[in-house]
Amino acid sequence: MSKLTILAAAAVGYVLGARAGRERYDEIAGAARDLWSNPTVQRQKDRTQDAAVRKGREAGRVFGAKAAEAGRKVGDTASDAVDRVRSNGSDASPGVEPDPDGAAARPATDDPAI
Repeated sequence: MSKLTILAAAAVGYVLGARAGRERYDEIAGAARDLWSNPTVQRQKDRTQDAAVRKGREAGRVFGAKAAEAGRKVGDTASDAVDRVRSNGSDASPGVEPDPDGAAARPATDDPAI
């Protein structure tokens, strides 16, 4: 067989395959449109969407409550630390000692460079 014959056969096969492929695609797309527009499918889609919205709101409320609780705990802990610093100066945080010159506290270490 010559190269021209092979190319011609390939071109004919491509054109026929493309037409058959397009027809099958159109058939599948039409079936999908029909299914999506079915009233039963639409009712179930609406129910699912409503359930997702309800669950999302519920999760938002729970998350908000947990975040508020965590914020209160952090605030209380910080407030307690501030109160300890104000009342006795050096006992606020373990491992921190006051500067002998009365300046800000520095980490307790044997390294004089720190």
